[in-house]
Amino acid sequence: MPARRRRYEEEHMESNTALRQEDVLVYRHRNRLYVNLTNRCTARCLFCVRESRPVVEGKSLRLRRKHMAAEYLKAMGDPRQYSEVVFCGYGEPTLRLQELLQLARAAKAAGCRVRLNTNGHGNLIHKRNIVPELKTCLDEISISINAPDPLTYLRIVRPSSISCGNASDAFRV
Repeated sequence: MPARRRRYEEEHMESNTALRQEDVLVYRHRNRLYVNLTNRCTARCLFCVRESRPVVEGKSLRLRRKHMAAEYLKAMGDPRQYSEVVFCGYGEPTLRLQELLQLARAAKAAGCRVRLNTNGHGNLIHKRNIVPELKTCLDEISISINAPDPLTYLRIVRPSSISCGNASDAFRV
């Protein structure tokens, strides 16, 4: 079978499977629980597969609707069975700040280590400093800068106007 045909069939089969799947609110990778809060993002990174192929371990992370915090809590189950709860996925978790905080507090109250993977646009999105709120329920924040300088950042990350602000802000520690 030609490679082009095989690739088409694999993609076609995957999309049909994804249509039948329920939204993946959480998924396990190694001994961590990843929470997939949103598909939306304030960046259009050149390297991101969010639009073309948002799949992890054969599961589509594309959410068809906005889910309530209670649905996530149910999907998370007992977070103590994981070494860490990570807010990540193919969208920017801080776009759903209230849900993020509620779920992180619940995981923290259960004694879990909690981490946020973010593009660092949260303060710009909410037009205020959200770090004090995040500090109450997170052990670690991983910020993806993806560039060595502000101009390269703008070219690679392609932030939306809501998050653009001053590109050098992304490099301030």
